[in-house]
Amino acid sequence: MSFTPSRPVLWKPEPIPDQSPVDTAAIRAWARDTGYDVPHRGRIPSGVREAWDRHNSCALPPVGLTDEQRAVLIPLWPKET
Repeated sequence: MSFTPSRPVLWKPEPIPDQSPVDTAAIRAWARDTGYDVPHRGRIPSGVREAWDRHNSCALPPVGLTDEQRAVLIPLWPKET
């Protein structure tokens, strides 16, 4: 009887989803301003990150809305300063 050693199995971790780097302080500030509960440190919850991405996917707000319409239709739109 002879002994044959097993071959090592090379394991690669799953690739991390491609997300562009962002300013987490800006996400946290936006999230708190819009009513999300986010920790001061650590990972930003995925739901908050998804909402941030949706919020920032529009380049320009709709034109010609009154403040009341804007408050109803676009509750997460940044306020003009």
